[in-house]
Amino acid sequence: LGVITSQTGAAAQAGRAQTGAAEALQLRWSQDVFGSRIRLDLRDDASLPERSARLAQDLIDVGALALVCCTTERATAAVAPVAEAAGVPLITPGPLPDAAARTLSTRPDAERMLRSVLLRLAQEDRRRVGLLTLTNSFGETAVTALARLTVPGGSELVETVRYPPNADVLTPEALLVASRQPEAVIVWGLARDSRLALAALRSRGFEGPVVVRPASAQGLSGVWVPSSPLELRDVLSPGHPSFDVVNQFTEDLPASYSPTQLSEAAYLYDALLVLRAGLELALTYGLPPDDIPNLRGALYDALLGAGPVPGVTAVFDYRLNDPLGIDPYSLLLAKRTQQGLTLEAED
Repeated sequence: LGVITSQTGAAAQAGRAQTGAAEALQLRWSQDVFGSRIRLDLRDDASLPERSARLAQDLIDVGALALVCCTTERATAAVAPVAEAAGVPLITPGPLPDAAARTLSTRPDAERMLRSVLLRLAQEDRRRVGLLTLTNSFGETAVTALARLTVPGGSELVETVRYPPNADVLTPEALLVASRQPEAVIVWGLARDSRLALAALRSRGFEGPVVVRPASAQGLSGVWVPSSPLELRDVLSPGHPSFDVVNQFTEDLPASYSPTQLSEAAYLYDALLVLRAGLELALTYGLPPDDIPNLRGALYDALLGAGPVPGVTAVFDYRLNDPLGIDPYSLLLAKRTQQGLTLEAED
């Protein structure tokens, strides 16, 4: 399996964490093999997309069955057509680039996180939802996603209010949303405006759940956050399917990693866990081990049928036309308090 990360260059902080995850699994797998030895061929693209594409071709030429790449979205976009042309499965630990037809990802996008939020709120019979978000393309992503996910009779978007990125006061916007009597409000913004929106909603008397993006939750208290099992490892129930793999990951990675480094490492760790599950299935097809082209095709097919695979950040169950494959129920809606994230409901 070829693994391309940015061990040097502008993206090195994330890339080195990803490399650490790959090295940890390589050590673990050297003692745990199922009839064939998994070898990870780690390459450094130096944070240069054109180098990523060259390395991908090199790895394909020497017989890699699959690729895990890349640290940056631009690099993944450069590698995707190379992998596609060779029929090689590609899993990225980063966002999916546009026009990457056969590329899979382990990182949830806004729609997958919002779907998880709506499902969790519906479990608490909170179906009337309001949205506060930015007027830019960032906010448009949330508006478009929720338009697909909310329907009358199910989860219903009762009000959408957008505000400019330079807003200093969000009291009128919060009042408009609160006046529609939502049972929860989603604030899909950045850290500063999320803080303003939370304060404005509370000052307008809204006491229900306020859900914010994970990246915007730092420093906020009393908000709900869609969270991965890894982020909730201190309170995760042993009944959660990711419980054991989260503990394994925590043992494998240095305690000195920052939360950001842990997340980056976890997305790559999950990509390799998914690939291993796919390999276990593909090798049951009885193909000769030297039939590399057909093994690659079998592996891609197996990836679409190997789930559910418990990972560190989610449970993965890929299907055709679902390149994320993230079970939205495996993302948890947690409350951020001054002491950290807590779960007030069962997994």
